[in-house]
Amino acid sequence: MDKSSYYANLYNTVRRLKKGLPVGTLETTSMCFNCEQRTKKPLRCSACKAVNYCGVPCQKQAWKRKDVEGGFERGHKEDCAGLKEFMKEAPEIRAVLFQFPWGKVESDGSLFIDFALAQRDLLGKGNKFGYWTQGDFTPSASRNSSSGDWGIALLSETHFTEKAGWKLPSDEIPTLAFENRQPLASPRSFEHNWKSYYEWRGLPLSSPAAVLLHWPLTIYRLLSILGLVPEEVPVNRKKLVLYYIGVEKELDLLPVFGELAILLPNTDVEMVMFGQRAYELVSKAKPLALASKEYVFEYQAPAEYGSGSLRIRLDKTAPYWDPTTLLPNKLRPDVILGLNAGISTYEQWRMVFAISRALDIPFAISEYSRQSLVDDEVNHRPMVLIGITNPVIREHVPREKLTEMLESLDKPCEKALNPFMQPGPKVSMATNLPMATNGFTCIITRGLSKSV
Repeated sequence: MDKSSYYANLYNTVRRLKKGLPVGTLETTSMCFNCEQRTKKPLRCSACKAVNYCGVPCQKQAWKRKDVEGGFERGHKEDCAGLKEFMKEAPEIRAVLFQFPWGKVESDGSLFIDFALAQRDLLGKGNKFGYWTQGDFTPSASRNSSSGDWGIALLSETHFTEKAGWKLPSDEIPTLAFENRQPLASPRSFEHNWKSYYEWRGLPLSSPAAVLLHWPLTIYRLLSILGLVPEEVPVNRKKLVLYYIGVEKELDLLPVFGELAILLPNTDVEMVMFGQRAYELVSKAKPLALASKEYVFEYQAPAEYGSGSLRIRLDKTAPYWDPTTLLPNKLRPDVILGLNAGISTYEQWRMVFAISRALDIPFAISEYSRQSLVDDEVNHRPMVLIGITNPVIREHVPREKLTEMLESLDKPCEKALNPFMQPGPKVSMATNLPMATNGFTCIITRGLSKSV
């Protein structure tokens, strides 16, 4: 089914619901964990409840380790107990969703997020959907081909107004203009959960803003864990340089990141975004387009809201950031972040990992699932080995530091559920593991961080 037909079906379901007609369950197609064929009636592993099969034969075949070309493939028997532990976090992810009254909740407690957006006429593609526009993406394992069509609005000369971007009633918009709004409590008086944040921001829980706000709030969460968010407003103005690696769909909603300016008062945040799509936009933008500007987005919070500022720059040098350029350069970022990173999937992360450890630069990521973070950890040692054998690193990094990098691998990374994840579990066809966009956080390198 193409995107247009998919959207039409969802909107038709919304119309039936509004008329009081039955809509049934919004089903998603499952895929067999073993043969990868689609199945309408999946058979779950009775022990872990985490994986689906098309039938008993595939379930039996997947249970034991099997030989494949170049090695072997782990059997489900080896992973079942671990997956069962991961499944225990499913109620916590659903609890994030249940802070909100919107959306159609299925019998298993999941939210079909696209249906929630369709109910508010926010599901679709193009400028008329503002920040909510859905980009097209054809997966590419190597990412050598075009990574999608995100950020088309940056080829225009101006950003959306708040009203045109958010497409919500005024009281449901997390405004940065603050017209006719009560001042925010200072210092920040919210707990790290959506309900408390909405109260601080003066938003009703009926607002679906969290479906987009999870991007800047996940950044804020990672900065907090790294110790880069002061408990009190800084007396002297501070600056925070943040390298944001692997930007994609976020390019459609850059003004939403202005939230960071009110979360970090009296602080100037300079965010440099790296990624193939960012480079493509800069390369094709006309002179007056937003993507051609030195800073593609700038925002200064009013004095009564902390006077924080945010400037976002798209890197123009290459499709992928080369972190070895930091070695001879004393100008280094205060922090490196990657959201929904997939550091084991894309080889570009290997040197980022190594350089963060070599130079003690704070580096943190988010991921869809805890299993992804556990799988990532298996690859940490190869990433460091690639780094310490790199001639550029060996030229600039002392031998004792290289030894320290190896020794640091004995300590597991700090992993946690992200309270500012996108509400609503992310649907996976082959597994039932608890997943969400920006669902989990991980501190890769704590570094020599100090509070801004």
